[in-house]
Amino acid sequence: MADVLSEKTLKGLCDKLYDKRKNAAIEIQRVVESIMVKGELDKVEKLAMSLQSDFVQSQNPNSRKGGLIGLAATAIGLGANDVHRVLPLLVPPVLPCLTDGDHRVRYYACEALYNISKVAFSDMLGYFNEIFIGLCELYPESGVADPNAPKDGAAGTRAGADMLDRLLKDIVIDQNCLPNLEQFIQNLRERIHTYNPQMRQFLVSWISVLSSVPGIDLLKYLPNILEGLFKILCDDNFEIRRSCEDVLDVFLTEMTQVNHEELDYEMDYSAMVDILLPFCETSKHNLCRFMSVRWLRTFISLAKEDMLPFAPDIVQAILPCLSMSVDTKLRTLADLTNGDLMVLIAETNLDQEAQEGKEEEENAGRAFNYPQVLKVLTAQLGNDSVATRVATLSWFSMLRSKMPKQTFHHVQKFSPALLKSLSDGADKVVRMDLQVLADLSTCGESAGEDEARQVAGFFDSFVKDLLQLFCRDQELLVYRGSFIIRHLSKYIDAEKLYLALADNLLQEDDLDFANRMVETLNMILLTSPEFVGLREELKQMSSESSHSLFCALYRTWSHNPIATFSLCLLTQVYQHACELLVKLADMEVTVNFLVEVDKLIQLIESPIFTFLRLHLLEPRRHPYLIKALYGILMLLPQSSAFHTLKNRLDCIPTIINSLQDIDNPPKEKNVEARTRINFENLSQHFDEVHALHVEAISRGSRSRRDILNSTPS
Repeated sequence: MADVLSEKTLKGLCDKLYDKRKNAAIEIQRVVESIMVKGELDKVEKLAMSLQSDFVQSQNPNSRKGGLIGLAATAIGLGANDVHRVLPLLVPPVLPCLTDGDHRVRYYACEALYNISKVAFSDMLGYFNEIFIGLCELYPESGVADPNAPKDGAAGTRAGADMLDRLLKDIVIDQNCLPNLEQFIQNLRERIHTYNPQMRQFLVSWISVLSSVPGIDLLKYLPNILEGLFKILCDDNFEIRRSCEDVLDVFLTEMTQVNHEELDYEMDYSAMVDILLPFCETSKHNLCRFMSVRWLRTFISLAKEDMLPFAPDIVQAILPCLSMSVDTKLRTLADLTNGDLMVLIAETNLDQEAQEGKEEEENAGRAFNYPQVLKVLTAQLGNDSVATRVATLSWFSMLRSKMPKQTFHHVQKFSPALLKSLSDGADKVVRMDLQVLADLSTCGESAGEDEARQVAGFFDSFVKDLLQLFCRDQELLVYRGSFIIRHLSKYIDAEKLYLALADNLLQEDDLDFANRMVETLNMILLTSPEFVGLREELKQMSSESSHSLFCALYRTWSHNPIATFSLCLLTQVYQHACELLVKLADMEVTVNFLVEVDKLIQLIESPIFTFLRLHLLEPRRHPYLIKALYGILMLLPQSSAFHTLKNRLDCIPTIINSLQDIDNPPKEKNVEARTRINFENLSQHFDEVHALHVEAISRGSRSRRDILNSTPS
């Protein structure tokens, strides 16, 4: 090298003072320029190799710094037209110095690459990945950039790295390309899971730049970096989160705007959904959850049927986000996403046979996994959030309508959870649950025979299970029983519902429960607006079906004497009501008995029994009504209920004369229709049921079975 550079220049390169090294570099630049004027490129190559071996690879830090400055000066001396010819001798020696043990050497390496890049410009893209890896090693330990910091300090090293980084980005943007993009993605993938904030900011900045370059398509490689981006989105640093959010927004916008038919590759939604779901489910950062849900919603919109295989996982991830405890924006977005997925499934022509496991093996991955969806929904019914439980029940309703055959095939797996939800403390949940149960218990006119048979079977099973639930949880019966029955009657025909309840209660083993249940059903029947049609039918008693309804209810109502008596008043079978009074007189008058009579008298004074009070204006036509009411009056002690009824009866001055003519009364309304009812048979049944209750009380047992088994044959 002595034949090219003077001894003074060589010593200056090794000097510990920066100014002397700088002057030596200026001399090298001048020498190289003069050599190139003569066209002696081989001398420049020898000079570059000597700078590498004698200086850059030296053990002396000052020599290494001088060598780096010398290589940069050589590039400047070559100029833009010739530097590419010697670039393989200039760049590779500098790269190892980016990770040198001396932070001052690392700074000079950054400075050298910067100066070389300014001259070589686009030719530096051939070394892009190597420089990128070197910068990745620098950023985690380089601290915060400070342009005013000494060049020999750590902050100065960061400033040098930033300077080189900005220039490389300018080159990539200017050239509108990045050779060997696959290798860059691999390097990025290996480093993007870092927790170092400086490194995260650096990587995000590069992704942002590359995504803005028209000639570079990162969408193809998105699955490789998406998980790392979402991890960075959870960073504690606001600036890092905001930068990452901007990058994700750009990707999402690009996905929605690009013409997917023109792409020479398919978007790997499967891989990306698998990445997003854990962030949606378990992330403690609202922004991260919000963004993952937003991406899932976009995928549902873009991929449509291709998202069906992921329906169970998406449902499991989305429904908990509806909780009131989460951010309002997240909750709103989750609700929209949930709705989009439901609409997608409802509007997709799902192959029924495929859902039963008959699909061909090659199509199995694209199937809608109905059993798994049901499993997820059943589990979500236990979620703490009311909104989540309501949304879950909406899914059941939609699936019942969309896939009735599969629903009834699996109904035994989820019906216990639906029944349990009737005990939910939220009225919204119970109302929606009742609607789902009613949907399962009814079918439209277009339903086939198989569906109709399945619906009928479910309804019978549901009524039995409902009564068992009330029997096990009598607090539920007391506080929510009326609410449940009334709302259920909005979706199921009231007569059908009451006949089914009556039929099952007729065989009820727990006699005390049967008594309480009949009392509840009777009060609902007499007072609830939902049952006005059923009350009117029983009042008129003008058809065979109404006779059958009365007889069915009477047999079950026999578990509760006062309920039976009130049923007779409602149906205007006043003569039979009088016959019941004789039986009531023989019964033990308990506190519960008096409470029920008190309620009955209050009902007589209510609008429900307006017709009955008007009948009192026709004492000759309805003498048995008057006798029945007086009979009730005689059973009561002189309480407020007694005086209420007495005051009502005192309004009838001709009562005594009416009772004297009771053997020859005028005909009552609809008497012919009512005479077709076998009251003797009903009365006998009433006596049998009452005898069971008396025996149960005397034996201290509530079980019909125990009493019947102990009765001698």
